[in-house]
Amino acid sequence: MKNFLIFLIFFFTALAQVTLVPEFTFFGAHPNLLLVLVVSWSVFFGQKALPWTLFSGVLIGIFGGLNIGFQMFAFGLISALTVWVSGNMFKSSNFLGLAVLVAVFTVFYNFFVALSLYISGASASIFVQVLGLGLVEVVGNAVLAVLTFFLVSKFKSATAKMEYTKKVTSVS
Repeated sequence: MKNFLIFLIFFFTALAQVTLVPEFTFFGAHPNLLLVLVVSWSVFFGQKALPWTLFSGVLIGIFGGLNIGFQMFAFGLISALTVWVSGNMFKSSNFLGLAVLVAVFTVFYNFFVALSLYISGASASIFVQVLGLGLVEVVGNAVLAVLTFFLVSKFKSATAKMEYTKKVTSVS
């Protein structure tokens, strides 16, 4: 049941990212819901998040017509770095720390995308791509991270209660 719910969360977030989010453009930038979810999930669930973040790379690759291997690598690397940073620098999960991580990894992800475009010859300059994302996307994703913090923390506590109830009833 828990895995099915997680599947639905990532599935519909990826679907929304390629269908609904492009309709909400602010000063030429739009939020990256899936990136925010990947970082949030990694902060809350640690190494257990990695398969789901890799799966999100597959989903965004399929739905968005992007390179699946690249997306898996990018989201997997961001997840691993998030787990490492949050484990070594933050003693507890808080929304401000999550917002900072999302802002940093938004720049990292966009730089990574620009670099891949440059390597493939599709873009003239990686720096134009990175600077083109602007402060708007970074701030927008950081604000979304605050909302995501509360949603993912509620999900984590609800699933922990379900697991506890399951253990108690199986012992009885």
